Amino acid sequence: MTGAAGANGEHPAAADLGRECARFSRYLIGRSADASVEAKYAAAHEARSELAGPPGRLDRALERCCRAGTPGIRAADCYTRLFAPSARLRVKLVLLVAILESYGPTFDAFETPNVRGRGGFAVGLAARGILFGVGVLAGLLIVGPAHAYSVIFERPDVLDA
Repeated sequence: MTGAAGANGEHPAAADLGRECARFSRYLIGRSADASVEAKYAAAHEARSELAGPPGRLDRALERCCRAGTPGIRAADCYTRLFAPSARLRVKLVLLVAILESYGPTFDAFETPNVRGRGGFAVGLAARGILFGVGVLAGLLIVGPAHAYSVIFERPDVLDA
């Protein structure tokens, strides 16, 4: 989530989006995306109105968290899944999942089963649950304060309630 959009609503630079796409791809499928995926990701940013305009305080906090690589992305993703499901990060990750899942060289990461038998499934499910819990906890510690601040001070209607 690097390269915030400018004040007049332009989208981040292609190089920033390329780095972001590579980082998110490593988090999602364990490898960087190629130039074709990066181009589709950049084109999708142009088409999505939710990604235009300057990011808010929460989105900027999520950007900083994501710059830490996979652990930071996991914390931000887990946090936003529960507490900010419409955050830009979620839009970007869902967008990239759709691109990766529909692209020949990367679709196998979504279609190929990665466990064998019931025992493997149970262990994998437990491991993913633990990772999610750790991610939520890390997100609460890292992103939670910025999110609370943005809710209180960027939305005056909250103070009126």
